Amino acid sequence: MKKAIIVLILLLLGSFSFGQKNMKLIPSGEIEHNSVMVKVNAFWMSEEITNREYREFIHALQANPNDSLRVINIGKIAEGADVQSAMKLYSYNEVLNKATYSNGWSGEQSFENYFYSRKYDDHPVVGVTFESAKFFCIWKTKQLNIERRKKGLPNVADVRLPTETEWIYAAQGNNEGSMPENVSGLRKVKSGGKNKYGLHNMNSNVSEWTLNTTEEGQRIIKGSSWKEKIGVFERIEKPADYRDNTTGFRVVMTNI
Repeated sequence: MKKAIIVLILLLLGSFSFGQKNMKLIPSGEIEHNSVMVKVNAFWMSEEITNREYREFIHALQANPNDSLRVINIGKIAEGADVQSAMKLYSYNEVLNKATYSNGWSGEQSFENYFYSRKYDDHPVVGVTFESAKFFCIWKTKQLNIERRKKGLPNVADVRLPTETEWIYAAQGNNEGSMPENVSGLRKVKSGGKNKYGLHNMNSNVSEWTLNTTEEGQRIIKGSSWKEKIGVFERIEKPADYRDNTTGFRVVMTNI
């Protein structure tokens, strides 16, 4: 009974304090990854980021070109640098020049004016590089904290991309394990069945960027897309500036 009450409180906090109505609580547990049992701490995961959500980001950059985002290079800190020297400011105008996305495409499916058309508001954004997804996360963190400070509330943890392990752990919330959902065609973010954590399209619709990098410096993309079906343990390895019409992203937060 006590555990159920705690879970209910966490769910309510997730709905109201994050400002992320589409985030679900993924409880802590263990997962076997690369033949090793790995403990996964609880985290919150969003649905696929939509065109509407990413457009809000683009419009904010356009409207405030002299505002800036603070980016901290964690790698430099790990090497012994202090926070100040590991930090770099990017003006919104600089970020906008780096923020990529696919406005539309043709081929297996035709989506004219895909990014800006209101009929695709609730479809996943695609054509986004790793860096673009990273900047979205930093901007979203900043916006949430601005809103919370106005209400006299403390800052939230950073919004970020999931690690590969977190992604696999959340994807295995369905009953099919590593098998992709058998659907064809790109569809709305909150469509089809949900896994036991309440997330849609965890291994279908679009493939998704993660935080991880291979030893060769490639970024790791996870999951099936409308074009290609793969298992949750398989990887797609691409450079950080890669972009196509099958790859999007979702975000996570690790605590409240």
